[in-house]
Amino acid sequence: MGGGGDSCDAGDCWVPRPACPADVTLVLVGKVGSGKSATANSILGRKAFASEYSYGSVTETCQMESTMIRDGCATRTVNVIDTPGLFNMERKIEDSREDIIKCMDMARDGMHAILMVVSATSRFSREDEKTIKAIKMFFGDTIIDHLILVFTNGDRIGVDNWMKMLTDDNCPKYLQDVLKQCKNRAILFDNVTNNQQKCDAQLKKLLDMVDSVVSSKCGKAFSNLMFAHIKVHELEKIHPLWTFLGTFRELVTVNSVCASCQKDSEARISNMVDQEK
Repeated sequence: MGGGGDSCDAGDCWVPRPACPADVTLVLVGKVGSGKSATANSILGRKAFASEYSYGSVTETCQMESTMIRDGCATRTVNVIDTPGLFNMERKIEDSREDIIKCMDMARDGMHAILMVVSATSRFSREDEKTIKAIKMFFGDTIIDHLILVFTNGDRIGVDNWMKMLTDDNCPKYLQDVLKQCKNRAILFDNVTNNQQKCDAQLKKLLDMVDSVVSSKCGKAFSNLMFAHIKVHELEKIHPLWTFLGTFRELVTVNSVCASCQKDSEARISNMVDQEK
């Protein structure tokens, strides 16, 4: 489940900037077995989420845990949302519907970064590629500005091998393109180390990336109000799940202004999906 704590240092890599928010919300996505829950636990500094080797998903629904982290002279809150695979095309429509609603409700103040978790010991697959495409289509292309790639199993792969894999000619073109688009925000994580100094160092590097993202967006998190430009007909090409997301997008946009509409919105979404059966 692991994943070394080193960041990509290519020419146009991220540059930490000051003036970061006190609180940040991180959403972890990725395919089953990539190490999302283990990475979430490493960020929190405790075993808050169930994590184990499995061919199936250990995380059954979206969950959020928080931790207080000392950052210089200040203390900040880091909220971590672990997902069961919101963009897994093999999941039931009903399950994905409920988890998307739940995830957006948990991140009602916005998402400061989306952590795309990928195993460094496995080939970057078409499923990984489709997950990123689905994220971009659902949230819009600008979500890439909030994307950070977290490679797990750093304890097994080693930073030198990892760096070589990312720069090798055999590196999948789509992965190369994504790295370029997100300005090489990539980090190798070791989720099994007991070395506290190493744990602290990799967490600091990750939060530096998050702060860089937030600073580049003038302190603004990615919020529900940014959904307006999504092309619904493109979403429908991916999976039947997306056929109701156009209306869902409008509903969550309204909910951002009027939280009291949430229950009514969920009921309308549920009825819509039931009619699709």
